[in-house]
Amino acid sequence: MIKKSGSRKIKSNIYKYIKENFNKGHKINSIKKWLIAYGYDESFVFESIKRFQTRQFIKKASLPAFIVAVTLLFVSLPLLDNNITGAFVGIGKVGCCIDNSGFCYESYSEMHCNSKDFMYIRHDCFDLPYCKNNTS
Repeated sequence: MIKKSGSRKIKSNIYKYIKENFNKGHKINSIKKWLIAYGYDESFVFESIKRFQTRQFIKKASLPAFIVAVTLLFVSLPLLDNNITGAFVGIGKVGCCIDNSGFCYESYSEMHCNSKDFMYIRHDCFDLPYCKNNTS
């Protein structure tokens, strides 16, 4: 347990050292050489530098990514108009709707015709002999 907390503290101190020297203007390769010269293992130094570079990339890329996401959201909102009723009508099968007086209406969905004033037939109105108006 002591070893894990000690290694965590070492990693934290190395990260702070890398960050401070990078912010002072030193190059990453110079920082790598210094840490190796101080006696740290090469694989540990490369892992620490890689973690530092990943964090720096995430910090730099997060704001532009957020701006792009928000922009795309606001650009796509007008495309999501309230005219989605056509998709709802398309759920039922399209056929012929006949009202109580015998007039036929084509291209109505089964959901639209399910009322007491209409009767739905899963067929086109074109060849139905009992339609009064026979409109298409």
